Formats: sequence, C-alpha cells, structure tokens
Amino acid sequence: MYHKLSERLTKQANTVFALNPVCAFLPKIILHNPETGYKFSPLWVSSLDIHQDFLASYMDAIQITFPLKYTDYEALLMNMQDLECTITLYSVDNEKGKELYNFPPIIIKAKAIMDEQTDPVKMQNANLFNTNLDKPDSPSQALQMFSYKMHLIEADAFDLRHKQINCMTTGVTVEDMLRFVCYQFDIEKVKIIPPDNPQTYANFVIPPVKGMSDVFSYIQNRYGVYSSGISWYFTQETMYIYPTYNTDLEKNTADGILRIINVPKEAYSGIDHYHCFIDDDLWIVSNSNKDMKSLNTVGEENNGSCRMSLNSDNMTDGFSSMGTDGTVSMSSDQVTVIQMANKKGSMNSKSQNVKFDGTRSNIYVSTTEMAMYNGSVMNVGWVNSIPRAILPGQIVKYCYDDNGDIFSSKKGRVLKTSYSSHELEFRIDGQACFNFFSEIDLFMDPEKDLEE
Repeated sequence: MYHKLSERLTKQANTVFALNPVCAFLPKIILHNPETGYKFSPLWVSSLDIHQDFLASYMDAIQITFPLKYTDYEALLMNMQDLECTITLYSVDNEKGKELYNFPPIIIKAKAIMDEQTDPVKMQNANLFNTNLDKPDSPSQALQMFSYKMHLIEADAFDLRHKQINCMTTGVTVEDMLRFVCYQFDIEKVKIIPPDNPQTYANFVIPPVKGMSDVFSYIQNRYGVYSSGISWYFTQETMYIYPTYNTDLEKNTADGILRIINVPKEAYSGIDHYHCFIDDDLWIVSNSNKDMKSLNTVGEENNGSCRMSLNSDNMTDGFSSMGTDGTVSMSSDQVTVIQMANKKGSMNSKSQNVKFDGTRSNIYVSTTEMAMYNGSVMNVGWVNSIPRAILPGQIVKYCYDDNGDIFSSKKGRVLKTSYSSHELEFRIDGQACFNFFSEIDLFMDPEKDLEE
C-alpha cells in the first residue's frame, strides 16, 4: 500500500510512461592497436560499468568484463602498449529481443588499461595446469575460457592526465585563464559557466607545475572563480567548468534540466522504462530507495554560519589604531564578514555561529565552504537508464509530494552518476544484451522551488 499521489505528480509520471524510449542495449567491443594493426573482438560482453564522479574526479571510469581464451589473452599482452577499445551500444527492443536500426548507437572510444598481467587461467584453475610453464600445457588448455576485467579511460581524457602548465600573464580575467588552460590542454569543446569574479588582474600567475587534477582548484583558491565552489569534468570530448553548489537554472551546464519525479517504491513497478526526453529535458521517474542527508547542522555547528576574516590585500601599517582611552579600532574595509542566509534546512537558529578565518584576501574560499553546507545530499535510483545521458553538473528539478499529496519541488545539481549493467534473459546472435541501473547523487537546495 502507498498513499495516493497528487494529481500533478501523477500527470508528470504518466507523461513519462506515455512515450517509448530505448532502454536496452546490445554491447559490442573491438580491441585494436593502431601501431601493430592488431584487432580482436570478444564473443560477447559480460558486464559494462561506467562511473562518473563529478565532485572527486575529472574523467569517466569504465570497466568491461568479457570471456577470453588463453591464446587471445597472450595476444592482448603482446599488444597492450597503445591498446585501444571501441564500445558500441546498439539499441534493442526489450520485448521482442531484436536490434533497433532506426536509433543511433552510443559509441565510446577509450584507451585500454590491462592491470592484470599475470596468468588468470592458471590462477583460477591451478589444479589443471603446470604452473612452472608460461605456455598452455595442451591445446584444450589453450582454449580454456575465463572472465577478464579491463579498465578503460576515454581516449581524449587519457592524454590529459600527463599534461601540465605554468605561466604568467597580464591584464586577464579568471574566465580568460580558464579558457587559456583548456586551450593549452588541447581541449576544443568547452562549457564554462560565467565566473562570479569579474576582476581583471594585472598579473596572473600559475606556478610550476599544475595539471588537470589541480590547476582549476588552484585558480579558485588563489584568485576565486565562483562563490559556491568549482567543479571541472571532461567527458564526451567536452570540458565542463561550473559552480558546484549553485542550483540556479541559469548556471546549468546543459541545454535542458534533469527532472526527477519521486514516487513511492511500490508505485509503477515492473514497467519497461522510467524516463523520456522532452525537448532538451530528461525526465526520470524514480521509485527506488532514496537516501538523504542534510548538511546544515554539521555546517553551522562546525564551520560557522558567519565567517569573519581580515583582508590581507588592504592591510597597511595603519590598519588599526588605539584611542586615548585605550580602545583599539580598525577600518571597516579591513574586515570581511560573510553571513549565511538562514534557509529551511534541518536546523534554524536565531543566533549566528561566528568563525574567524584569520587573514584572507580571497573571500570565495569562505563562501564556498558555507555554500557546501547550505543544502542536502540525496541519492536516487534510475531503472533502465541510458549510459552517460546525464551531463556533469546538470541542474535538477526534483518533484515530490509533501505532507501527503501536496505537490512540491526543489532545485539541485548532479554530483555523481553510475551506470551498472544487468544482463537480460535473451541474446542476439549469441551475444548478451543489457539494461542499466543508475545511482545519482544530488546536491539539493533546502528551500522549495517557488516557481513550480
């Protein structure tokens, strides 16, 4: 049993179910080495998992598992240097078990990383093999199949890992530098949300040597880019740079929003699809378990709701003075005070918890720390998902029923996604077909969206 949904929430859910999007795939992979001409296609794919952590990483983490013969494994080892992998996901009719040729496939080009360079056949079947030999003991052992897991890195992201930069420029803004860094890293497609910091710097220095993992955080911490944190992520040939904890629609990294329609776990079970695309928006009906953690209490108690610092850039020998009565005073422009708006989180206090940050010329560091705790983190599920359909930092509209059957909504931003494959009951030409389940981590504004 579950409570009756509001009319508006029911209408949104029915809008999703009225359409018929693709939600099943036939994966095929080709391993190839452009230097040696080597090419190999496994008989089928056993699993495919994609992890996108927009908060802690800057590129996709992909894992594939497939059956492999010993002789094929030996050939892979011989060609592991510069080994590439192309994954193609063909759309499949989930009911009829047939390939759909009128839908474009999803193509992922990646570099293959062979972490396991031992003899997995002999490790898994030690009693069948002469472990003193490096070659198969018999033709039958050479044809022995085993399951092999391979790690993949998107081809364009692979080269970014080792690129570095240091420079000194004049008369530039932080947005100029963000684009300059992307240019130096040979990134052609860039999506940058306009920075909050409009200042033009006479001298802008990036010291030796910064890479993709730390150059943008250095610019944020040294000069300030956004007042609510900075995230950067490279996927599908595009670099996304945006404010992590800003949930305003105009700060969206995508053309459309992600609309998540929350329904009870018991509702709408057993349906073959839970999403649809309407214009540029992705609509998802989520009836899986949800986990939510408010950060307000921890933030206000441990990190303060009011931050005070001395502006080191304005400090002079006379920044403070002592009066004839012994009182010490300082000019107001030497002190920066930032107060958090008291939103409707799990904790509302009429008093302010003041934290002194010492000397600090970059107020964006303080505002970021406050913005990070001025919200909640939520985890939701997406059944029969589409791999990499959600973009880094995409703005979320989360729709739900509050207090029984009162329609409500909140804004948020995507922090993390994962796509885990599940094999279907049918096969096409002996090859396994999959659908995917996704977990989505969101940063949510604690206040209800008044625009709905």
